[in-house]
Amino acid sequence: MVNTVNEHNYFQRISKAWGESDIKKKHPEWAWSLAATQLYTDSLVIVGFNWGAAQMEKYDPQEILPDQPWPKQDLGSLARTLPYLQTYFPDIDLDTIVQTNYCFFRSHKEGDISSRDVVLTHSIFLDLLQDLRPKHVLVFSAILRDRILPQLNHIKEAEITSGNKKPKAIRATWSIGGREIPVGIIPHPNNAITGEARDKCWEHVKP
Repeated sequence: MVNTVNEHNYFQRISKAWGESDIKKKHPEWAWSLAATQLYTDSLVIVGFNWGAAQMEKYDPQEILPDQPWPKQDLGSLARTLPYLQTYFPDIDLDTIVQTNYCFFRSHKEGDISSRDVVLTHSIFLDLLQDLRPKHVLVFSAILRDRILPQLNHIKEAEITSGNKKPKAIRATWSIGGREIPVGIIPHPNNAITGEARDKCWEHVKP
């Protein structure tokens, strides 16, 4: 039986935080979202930095979570992760993957999110991870990597070379709610590195 976390308390908390945010003062039309999937427990959680927003577009605050499983959605560049997930995380049911973000507020650029706005959603995000009890957390965002590294434990960074680039692959744990949650941080699928280097990144962070 697949269990899920009730989202309504999180909707309320994020809505309150949004009302106090810096980004809302500049762009009230962008709003916020909680997750791109149902909140499945005991699964793999993919975490980005924040939700995107197009200039001159208006977004409504999220009121319902999508029923469609993550692999069957329009994943854009993240679709490239599917074969790697099947290879390196074979024990994970791809249909119960959770996709969310560290900051729930939308913006056109990651840099539009102030440090104060990150603080406003930080405790909400940690509570969400505690409730989800993930088997593993995967991060593809360099800006998120730099923000959360000071919070992580048992950090092991792989030395990987891709042409003249040196992409980072990091495995660590995140102590949340008395549990040490495994975390893998690897380059975004859009990051231009060799296939061999990408395989080494995934190999480094696999369970």
